[in-house]
Amino acid sequence: MLKLGLIGCGNVVERSHLQSYRDLKELVKVEAVSDLDENKAKKVCAEFGAEYFNNYKEMLNKNLDCVIVSVPIHLTQNIVSNVLKAGKAAITEKPGASNYEEALELVSLSRQNKVPFTFVQNYLYGTKQMQAIEASKNIGEIFLTRLENVCHGYGALEKNFDMGWRLNKSNRGCLLNHGFHEIYLMLHLNPSPVESIYAVRRNFCYNSTEEDLAIVVAKHKNNGITQITNGFLHNIKETVSVEEIHGTKGSIDIKNPPEILKLEKEYSHTRFFREKFLELQKGSFKDNLAEFLTIHKILDAAYDSMNQQNEVFL
Repeated sequence: MLKLGLIGCGNVVERSHLQSYRDLKELVKVEAVSDLDENKAKKVCAEFGAEYFNNYKEMLNKNLDCVIVSVPIHLTQNIVSNVLKAGKAAITEKPGASNYEEALELVSLSRQNKVPFTFVQNYLYGTKQMQAIEASKNIGEIFLTRLENVCHGYGALEKNFDMGWRLNKSNRGCLLNHGFHEIYLMLHLNPSPVESIYAVRRNFCYNSTEEDLAIVVAKHKNNGITQITNGFLHNIKETVSVEEIHGTKGSIDIKNPPEILKLEKEYSHTRFFREKFLELQKGSFKDNLAEFLTIHKILDAAYDSMNQQNEVFL
């Protein structure tokens, strides 16, 4: 059984990760938890019988097989670096780094020290997304992908709601924070390499210097186009999305894809974590670090395009 350490017990951990650890109790045991919010951390410790650490660096002295890092973006790179230097396998919540330079540093550290490292890609493990990715192989050359996802900003329904770290200069805005999902999904729906990016950003709903609405147009090597729209808008009560793929031989509505794969009903995070925990257990860990770098290269290009107000070539 893998011994797990958690750094960060915030929103995504409470909503998603903890249920996965409950579902996978035959594979892993949460042994240690660290968070600056002592009440949150000790609540997790009480449920899983784990030890609380106020200082995560002290936690890294414990015998752990893997550490899950779920902290604000601007803190991630430094913490994951310390986890890898301690010789612990690391899985970080998206986006895992603030930019390409930070991402490259983590990849280099993982490879040099031969310590497993990856990032959460739960969108690839959702039932509908898995069916759509499989079905996309049968619709010819992909020429248009639309991934439009506008949500209410993690429950922020009031105009004066403080989005905190999600919308500030240290963490950029909604594209890095949430559009990261659509970018890695794009790479699997149209695997033709992205050659250029054009992006615009706006701030409509929150008192922030960073974008709460971003639109990205990616041009692929096969001349296909992907349009990504991502936003945090306080007047939207439920997530509004358009997700579709169009190829020379057909189209797919990702929210209602053909059922090609035989899949058990399961939560996307649980599917992801089960795969990674089993790989660690068997000593056959498959990282996705080349993709990690590609995503951050695309994100940096998008922010450059926003600033320069022109197309940026990768």
